[in-house]
Amino acid sequence: MEAEEGDTVVLLGPSGAGKSTLIRTLNLLEVPTTGQLSIANNKFDLSKATANPNAIRQLRQDVGMVFNSIIFGRI
Repeated sequence: MEAEEGDTVVLLGPSGAGKSTLIRTLNLLEVPTTGQLSIANNKFDLSKATANPNAIRQLRQDVGMVFNSIIFGRI
């Protein structure tokens, strides 16, 4: 998945598709076993970042997220 600066990204999918896992990974609450994370062409070594509080703070500053609950259906 790639997103450019200024893009709005929406995670939409059925239960079990990995939406929450992706968000937990971006917040370093979960460490992936494969793949890589890079922001602004800077690769993050997530295995080391979880042991380094400064790396976690920096990553959370680099990734801005807005959480919103939307109800679909008739009101």
